[in-house]
Amino acid sequence: MLKSVTAGGNIRIHKNYFHISGAAVLIEGDSKDWFESGAVNRLEISENIFDNCAYIPAWGKAPIQVSPSAKKLEAGSYYHKFMSITHNIFRCFDRRLLWIKNIEQVIFTDNRVELTKAYKPVSQNRFVTEHVGELTLQDTESGI
Repeated sequence: MLKSVTAGGNIRIHKNYFHISGAAVLIEGDSKDWFESGAVNRLEISENIFDNCAYIPAWGKAPIQVSPSAKKLEAGSYYHKFMSITHNIFRCFDRRLLWIKNIEQVIFTDNRVELTKAYKPVSQNRFVTEHVGELTLQDTESGI
């Protein structure tokens, strides 16, 4: 199980299966209190299966969550740098895919989304973004 990812270098999450009650991939970063984890430079998430993740909302806002704890958000300045999410399968009981905050560039392309009835829907927001510099969202093959 992969829970939290923070590293200054390049990270690749490739060909994994996730079925977890919270966020499958959680990118944090503490720039407010403890300063115990740093920013992510480049993260590639590809060819994974996200199977009904984040069914307990207190443990995850979406299957992929980026939520650094910055004190303030400044125009043109981002805590995390780059994330690409490509060629994944999202089996979801509601519309949530990404909850992302304070990142310079995000690419979400060529993913497949399948609707399930595994759990009661939590939210209808597919993408929740706050302070994202460049966001590329390509239509996904979807039942939701």
